[in-house]
Amino acid sequence: MVVDLSLHAISFCFLLKLTTSLDDVIWLSPFLARAPLERTSFQAIYISVCLSVTIAAFAAATLTKHVMDSYLSGWFDAERLLSVLAFVGLSILAFRDYKEWREEREAENNLILESNLPEIELCPSASNPQLPDLDPDSEIKSKSKSSKPSSAPTSVSSAYDFAPIATVQTSSSSLFSISPSSSSVSSNQPDTVSDGEDEFTHYRRPANHTGPDNNIADLNDNGVDNNVNNEHNSTSAVVNNNHHTPETRPFVNFLFVVILGTLDDMIVFVSCISGTSGATEITFPSLLIGAGAAIAVILSFSTFIAQVPWFQRVVEKLPMWCLLMAIALYVLVLGLVKG
Repeated sequence: MVVDLSLHAISFCFLLKLTTSLDDVIWLSPFLARAPLERTSFQAIYISVCLSVTIAAFAAATLTKHVMDSYLSGWFDAERLLSVLAFVGLSILAFRDYKEWREEREAENNLILESNLPEIELCPSASNPQLPDLDPDSEIKSKSKSSKPSSAPTSVSSAYDFAPIATVQTSSSSLFSISPSSSSVSSNQPDTVSDGEDEFTHYRRPANHTGPDNNIADLNDNGVDNNVNNEHNSTSAVVNNNHHTPETRPFVNFLFVVILGTLDDMIVFVSCISGTSGATEITFPSLLIGAGAAIAVILSFSTFIAQVPWFQRVVEKLPMWCLLMAIALYVLVLGLVKG
């Protein structure tokens, strides 16, 4: 007789959990499809939360005996109240994920715009100077042109007559060899590099410069402005920080969804467990066995659906905030329509 009573109770709990939680497949399958690597962790979280809700329902049914329904009579009963609370909680979670999703999209767009900008080399590098191919006879031609009389007076003095660049050196002596045409020019423009200055500093600094290099580009060894590199690195760091999410974020979202999605089942369990008596009186062991078997069936069915290729492709294209908002609307509508 005891065995028959236990079988009746186990069967009742199995059917009760299966019928009340079968709709969990709708929101459980997308989570299992979005994160195949975390699928085992999600399954463990779902089992733990469902068993906890079942135990809490059994305790509430044993202690309260329809206390909530006595205070919430009429159309707006306890089940509808919990559906509204679940909708509000999931909506807040979806709005938070929407803000993060929008910030990530803006950061990605800014990074794409910066990557499409052309790179301008401010100074030829030592390894690739990119110097023009000068004619060896250019000095003779320039002197012959300067010796011709000019018909119109000019305001710019021709005292400087620079020779072509002879050699390109990567040593610490000099990068460019410039020879003025008169001794007065050589006294004003020293062609030697002072101590503590590199070739590029001497090249980009005016001859009469004595002040600080506030308006001079800070070039690195490749001839690129270091300030540009620093700005690009800082922008990349901001983008990486926006893209970086804590490892626990998917688990927190899933935990909230499971808890809020199973609150309505708790009210049904409390009502059914409190109303059973006689041959179908539910005990705690029979409740765990029956509810555990139903949870295993629901989880297996959800995992099977999550492994369908087309279902995975559709779910992966949906942002997380869309999925959370859809679950919130589903819980609200289902809770208000029931009963």
